[in-house]
Amino acid sequence: MSTLFKTGTIWFLFVLGLGLLCCVSWFFPWISTPEGFRLNAWEVQNDEVSLPYYRVLDSSQIVTLYTSFPQIEADCLFLPKISGHGFRVWLNGVKIGQLGAEANWTANVWSSSHLIPFDPALLKAENYIQIDLFGLYDAGIGLAPTVGKMENMVGAADFINFFSQDLSLIIIGACFLLGVILLVIRRYLLIRGQSFLYIGLASLLAAFYLFDFIFRYSGGNLSNFLWLRKSFLGCGYLANFFFLWGTEELVKEKHKTSWLLLILSLTAVAILLVQPSHVALKQYVRWGTLLIFPNLLLAFYLIISHREWNLLFPWMFYLIGFFHLAISMLLEISGFFFVPSAILLAAVGFSFFLVDEYKTINQRLNSVQQELLVDSLTGIHNRGILARTIFVPGDLVIMLDIDYFKNFNDARGHQAGDDLLKEFARAFREQLRKDDLFLRFGGDEFLLILKQGDKELVENIVNRVETRVRLLVGDETLSVSFGSAKLERSFEEALIQADEAMYHMKGKRKLEV
Repeated sequence: MSTLFKTGTIWFLFVLGLGLLCCVSWFFPWISTPEGFRLNAWEVQNDEVSLPYYRVLDSSQIVTLYTSFPQIEADCLFLPKISGHGFRVWLNGVKIGQLGAEANWTANVWSSSHLIPFDPALLKAENYIQIDLFGLYDAGIGLAPTVGKMENMVGAADFINFFSQDLSLIIIGACFLLGVILLVIRRYLLIRGQSFLYIGLASLLAAFYLFDFIFRYSGGNLSNFLWLRKSFLGCGYLANFFFLWGTEELVKEKHKTSWLLLILSLTAVAILLVQPSHVALKQYVRWGTLLIFPNLLLAFYLIISHREWNLLFPWMFYLIGFFHLAISMLLEISGFFFVPSAILLAAVGFSFFLVDEYKTINQRLNSVQQELLVDSLTGIHNRGILARTIFVPGDLVIMLDIDYFKNFNDARGHQAGDDLLKEFARAFREQLRKDDLFLRFGGDEFLLILKQGDKELVENIVNRVETRVRLLVGDETLSVSFGSAKLERSFEEALIQADEAMYHMKGKRKLEV
């Protein structure tokens, strides 16, 4: 029944993640269609093309698209989704917009929508639009442009740019911050610190990879832009592998194929770095992306096999997001990509898991440390607490010792001696204030720190304790020797003075006997 339940949970989360992806895929085209005249029919080199139109180019070139529309009331052209690295827009032979520098067409235009205002006086009975798309390795129109009034299109543009740009920047910041936090925590973590290291590195690498999704007017010259993209994509490949190693550390299972996958990932990055051109890089990435899927599938298998259900949904959406990216590349489909959101879900899922793990470990360490500071017999602090105590001038330091404890122990037995120590500690604790410190110094010696008090107060406390303990253990001869000293320069000096005063009292009582 339990296995059936878990299997049902896996399928439910899979369907939920896939359904969420489908809903978002439908929602973006819907929201990107504001009120206005939709430009669905386009021509490329006198051939009619339907939207979405997308081409992976054999070489860097300009792709020119044409369309026409009747006279309407409009002052803006809305481009919700185009692919390329720069463009020029002409309306009735007049250039109304340009993005990117003609000397170096390296703008990242595909990750943002674009509003291009124009003078309504340019409109005629029949209007013609020409878009020159410069593509280093691809070009196309993913969603139908719209001509209309600016005020009707601003909302759609802002909405799309929030999810494609602002949210990506938020995700980059979140991944970077999570990576730094996990690496800092790992430095102070004694147990399972490697999982924090690998997930932290994966988060940082993922943050750098996501810069490839950010809109830019220019990526510099063609050579610099090529190395920039290689760096971003290389970080993405390595991030996936470190996510796998982090998963292995979490579930405490080092899979025998992980080293092989490391070699595969490094090989994929090495091949990526030697691609000579933007076109070659694009062609390689289409297939090279498949090399990261063994990492994703193995990590997903480990999460399921070790029943880490709290990681299942974020990792499943992460897997689906990269699967959507790979299919889009292989089938040459241009659209909205969900990798940034998938990375955020995976990083947050891992981070919450690791932080919860750190919290548990920290509680265990605090518990162990607390046990080291508490005397197991009497339940009060031992002398280890002194290293954590702040002393100030004016504190009264008192050393106490039960007289003839060895004789009592020998006469009544060790259990009776232990009971005496317990009653002695309990009686003293009930006499003290919240800020006072009482601890077992060793054997039958105890140390008392009074924040405010004098020798008369100490004598009153000791007398009350003696009276109570005598009644409890049935020994009228029971007595306690003590010595006190005011802390002036250092605690160690006051402790020596109190110890000497206690032994002076103890010696005086022996002479009296």
